[in-house]
Amino acid sequence: MTDAQPTRIAFLRERVQAAERVANRTTFDVPFRQRQLSLVKIFIPISFPLYNIKSGRTHRAQTEWIDLNGGSAGFFEDAEDDEVQSVQHSLLLEMIQQEGLDADLARRQQRNPIVLTYDGFIIDGNRRVAALRAAADVENVSAVILPEDATRAEVFETELELQMARETRADYDWIDQGLHVRYGVQELGEPINSVAQRMNIQEQEVNDILARMVLVDIYLAWVGNPDAYHRVPGDSEQAFLELSQIEGRQQVRNLSAQHREAIRLACFGVIQSAVGGYMDVRNVANTIRSDPADVVARLRERLPEQLAARLDAPVPQPVNPPNEDDVLFQLAEAAGDEIATPGTEVVNIFREPSDASIAAPPLIDIAKDMVEEGREVQAHLQPLRKLDRALNLLRSIRITAETKQLNNVAQRLDDLNAEADRIAAEVGDYLSPDVT
Repeated sequence: MTDAQPTRIAFLRERVQAAERVANRTTFDVPFRQRQLSLVKIFIPISFPLYNIKSGRTHRAQTEWIDLNGGSAGFFEDAEDDEVQSVQHSLLLEMIQQEGLDADLARRQQRNPIVLTYDGFIIDGNRRVAALRAAADVENVSAVILPEDATRAEVFETELELQMARETRADYDWIDQGLHVRYGVQELGEPINSVAQRMNIQEQEVNDILARMVLVDIYLAWVGNPDAYHRVPGDSEQAFLELSQIEGRQQVRNLSAQHREAIRLACFGVIQSAVGGYMDVRNVANTIRSDPADVVARLRERLPEQLAARLDAPVPQPVNPPNEDDVLFQLAEAAGDEIATPGTEVVNIFREPSDASIAAPPLIDIAKDMVEEGREVQAHLQPLRKLDRALNLLRSIRITAETKQLNNVAQRLDDLNAEADRIAAEVGDYLSPDVT
């Protein structure tokens, strides 16, 4: 506890107690402990509250500031440090300006009170306070204070419900959202079903968020910038979700360790490229899964000679992942010295991000071509498949003494014979004359 904290606690406690003694006091409902808690409104100086350094909206902005300014990884750990608060203020203002919220926040000002912890940290209203401080035209703001016995997990739950429920979370960056959800689950021990309830989403969506963040961490380690979340392409949310879902499918989990890594690293190359989207991730993953040797053969023709030569090198064992909880890589390690699947040599091209940036565009084109070729093959097989289904249905039909509408059945058989004759004639037109 810092020297200033008891003073802040005492100040807020006195304001709350004084407001509660007023007969016509006003209250504001805040979600807390799975119910709406009516908290008395108080007024405090605009300069009094401290920004929430772990605010769900600023995780990514903080990593970018550290990267650009050469700050230490733990710069934002001391939330009461004046410099930390000053930097957080500038990050919030920059965010407000980027999102075009200056005028909106100025117009609305204080439609709702800000929500504070008992020691003065803002849980809901960080951007509003930043905007009001920047405008410098108000001296006091209305606020409500959470109970003094509120735990960190309960504060997290309140923030989730106020800011990340489905109807209000549209302005959250997906990386910030993922980091905040993971913080609650992994550091605060929040159950996934509780997080889902607070966010008004399904549990599977929370699991999807967490799975995406595992891949994000592995991706950042691959590009050589661990924890630099601002370096994740902003439009790659669907691509990471697609890759996560692909890796979770049993047909991929059953592949060899090298085969799985070939898919993952190639998809990372697609995500890193400026031309790849989630459909390209799907195409690349599916073609490397189903026909890796063909992918390698086509890449060999499209890549620069020096890079293509790496396709002839042995496939190494998968590297250890930065996240030990990654089940797929645990399986890969357990696989030991196994024979590499032919075609997984793409690992040799995509292990290094600089090489991947060269190989990704032609790989995207190759995957598109292969998918389109597959569709054409499927289209050509459609008549045969339909005939097989029709034949199986016919084989299941039995006529008995109890069968009704036999005249109609006979008519349908005549129609069927006529269609069969038509199809046979069309097939005969395309067969060579010597086919009997």
